[in-house]
Amino acid sequence: MPMVLLLQGSSELSRDERYRAIHNLFVDKPGATSSLAAVLVLAAAIPLALWLAAFVQRRLRGEPRPQPRKLLWDLAAQASLSWWDRVLLLRVARAADLKDAGAMLLSANCFDRAVERWLAPPGREGAERLQRIRDRLFPDSR
Repeated sequence: MPMVLLLQGSSELSRDERYRAIHNLFVDKPGATSSLAAVLVLAAAIPLALWLAAFVQRRLRGEPRPQPRKLLWDLAAQASLSWWDRVLLLRVARAADLKDAGAMLLSANCFDRAVERWLAPPGREGAERLQRIRDRLFPDSR
């Protein structure tokens, strides 16, 4: 039975007959299943290949990967904050959902907003430590 008639849904065939005819197309041609699988694999491989080519191109050009949390860590280290204070700042930045986590060390307003979001749920520790860090980073503000 030609595929065109099956796809048009001719009124001559019942629903079950159409399904049987489509099934027979795959049974009569055992390679049809493997060619369908090949098309599906190819459809999945094309976006993956494009992503891989873009990734390799960025690496060859030497573009650094954005690492906002590493920037926060490095800035806090330059400010001579302890390891535990840096870990707390990373947790605060993650809780505040900051895209540029290092900004909270450069702006007192950004720092205050992030700390407010961190301290909003009851039972969060570190209020005193965060106040000490703020006083150290922004001594002239408030």
